[in-house]
Amino acid sequence: MVILKLPEIKIKEYIYSSKTNNMKIILPEKVLKYIHKECISAKGYETGGILIGDYSSDLIEAKIISALGPTEDSKKGLCSFYRGTKDLKKIFNLSWKTKKFYIGEWHYHPNSSSIPSSVDIKQMITISQSKKANCPEPILLVVGGNKKLWNHTILVIKDTQVIYFLDKTK
Repeated sequence: MVILKLPEIKIKEYIYSSKTNNMKIILPEKVLKYIHKECISAKGYETGGILIGDYSSDLIEAKIISALGPTEDSKKGLCSFYRGTKDLKKIFNLSWKTKKFYIGEWHYHPNSSSIPSSVDIKQMITISQSKKANCPEPILLVVGGNKKLWNHTILVIKDTQVIYFLDKTK
């Protein structure tokens, strides 16, 4: 019998670390590629969606497992985006069964900076305080630029405080 040794497949991940504490956010490249594809398909309009993931047992690391694009009832604008809620309850219930959770949002600023606007921050604070969302420390990933040059900002809202994370690609 011949035993073949298969090469180890490395999945590229981006690791974002906080300067203020030892928290980390792990973002697989395949999730980021999906988000970029959604940004391109928005054709110059703002778009966004939700992030699904899980946490390490010590709650130090959050891993983004998947991203979903805008729901059917979302509204895209040149300088605004409203993420709808159609079918999200069903998606969240399915995620919970596999121990994956709503952990935040992603949002696109076409041909612009990835720095979140004051509206973006206020929305995330609202989510962090919402009992219905059940996500006291939501992640926000803002994508800026375009397919020629993407830029990203990732942050967490904790008790109305904005914690920025720096990319330390693995």
